[in-house]
Amino acid sequence: MQIDDALKEISVIGASGKMGKGIAALLLQEVARSEAEKYGCVGTNQYRVHLIDARDASFPVLKSYLEAQLLKYAEKNIRC
Repeated sequence: MQIDDALKEISVIGASGKMGKGIAALLLQEVARSEAEKYGCVGTNQYRVHLIDARDASFPVLKSYLEAQLLKYAEKNIRC
């Protein structure tokens, strides 16, 4: 099994904790890279990342963190 196949559907339990945030960010970056290489764009809904945490109130902060991390990743890795 290739890494692309393993990334089709993944979950991060405890996603809003320090370690969970980092793992989620790395997984989302890898999913974006895989999707861009395989399909030529990101957002094809071919991959699913489930973020699970017991604290519902922590998701807005998690979303902001992940958006910032993915933006940094995109800015460093987009090649024209």
